[in-house]
Amino acid sequence: LQLNPTVDTSITTPAGNEVLWFNALIGRILFDMHKCPDMINVIQDKIQRKLSNIKLPYFMESLLISELVIGQGPPFIHKASKPTVDERGLWIDLDISYDCGLMMTVETKLNLMKLTKAGSASNSNDSGGNDKRVPARSPMFDSDVEDSPETSTDEDGSIQGPSSSREST
Repeated sequence: LQLNPTVDTSITTPAGNEVLWFNALIGRILFDMHKCPDMINVIQDKIQRKLSNIKLPYFMESLLISELVIGQGPPFIHKASKPTVDERGLWIDLDISYDCGLMMTVETKLNLMKLTKAGSASNSNDSGGNDKRVPARSPMFDSDVEDSPETSTDEDGSIQGPSSSREST
């Protein structure tokens, strides 16, 4: 295959010859992955580690992935840009579609009795004063706060009442 140097190859045609070989390679690798339960366990463990880093409300136990089913087809690359390199690494812009789906079963336990105990404790401490606590904005709605699982901290070890915006969502 010879490329004409005057032709702009920054974006290839949909499912052009330039990405067909890559689609075939990904399809072959993922075909082997679907047949190997060890690889599914590696993916499940990686997702489980991410879920373990999420800060949960005090009445919720940890999240556990009990089942992971990956679709049988590979993702399909429609377009690919010319690779660029900068100080942060190699960058390729891909137009990808994946229609096969992924099913994951996540289990947890909720102890709703902890809600009633915390609710009654906060009601008995309320003496009708003007001390109203302003709930903190959830990172989901505040674009300045990063809410990535890697940045979650356990520095807030005390049990908070249900008035916290984190627990009411």
